[in-house]
Amino acid sequence: MITDLKTGYWIGSTPAAQEKVKFLGILASAAAAGLTIVLLARAFQFGEAAPGDARAVLAAPRPRS
Repeated sequence: MITDLKTGYWIGSTPAAQEKVKFLGILASAAAAGLTIVLLARAFQFGEAAPGDARAVLAAPRPRS
């Protein structure tokens, strides 16, 4: 965080402006992650296959042995 504030000072930014941009970045990343989960849920099923649902079941990641 200190490095962020120092770099912002060098380019003429204020701490308040940096906080606003960081907050917008958090919202954008949360929206991207949420939309990815929604898209996966529309294309695949999670867990066990539901009766009558034609979507493929998305298998959980497993370690290689």
